[in-house]
Amino acid sequence: MGLKHIMRRLKAFPALARISNLPTILSNCLAGTALAGVSSFHFRVLVLMALMSCFYTAGMILNDVCDYRWDAAHKPHRPLVRGEVRRNEALFLSFSLMALGLIMASTISAETFFAGLVLCVLIAIYDCWHKNNPLGPLLMGLCRAMVYVICIIAFSNAETVWAKIVPTGLLCAYVTGLTALAKMGARDKNIEGVIGHLIVGISLVDALIIAQFNFHLPFIILSLLAGILTFVLQKSIKGT
Repeated sequence: MGLKHIMRRLKAFPALARISNLPTILSNCLAGTALAGVSSFHFRVLVLMALMSCFYTAGMILNDVCDYRWDAAHKPHRPLVRGEVRRNEALFLSFSLMALGLIMASTISAETFFAGLVLCVLIAIYDCWHKNNPLGPLLMGLCRAMVYVICIIAFSNAETVWAKIVPTGLLCAYVTGLTALAKMGARDKNIEGVIGHLIVGISLVDALIIAQFNFHLPFIILSLLAGILTFVLQKSIKGT
């Protein structure tokens, strides 16, 4: 195995996991933490960011595994189709990341672990059944909403989740609409170009929610920076 082949494989993993969109998950964690009433930095926030990153990356990788045949026909540039990453490797990595995320969630509380398990199930359902599924966009919206839910539970309880149903619903609605538009973009290249900018908008939604429901300037600034970082990373790694 030559050095060039090794480097190509290493570069394939960020594309496979759509790492460019990962900062929006981090801003989701900041907003979810703020909704729990936290207005200062806490080590648990870093744990939440780490486990959510695992869930997100696992979901993106599993998505390509499930979409292999469709990508072979419509997206031949994807890493699995090009053979830069083997499907069994991708599947193992996806399950390993989910397991790692659940282990980290269990260190916070049993409730956080259970909520993480619900998220993993939603991710798996979406990845396995989003093509030609009219509820696919809603499933993706629920996956993002669960980031808020898990962060709230990590610092509070289920009652607080219900009390914050409006901002959680706003994130769910935004991502649901974005995903529905992305499905249209798969058939219309003019729409596809807009999707990346709308993904950046997730962090803007987070910043607005923090400003409205638990104003904390550092969290707002970090959420906006996450959006900027997503925009910059998308220049080299496509987020769609």
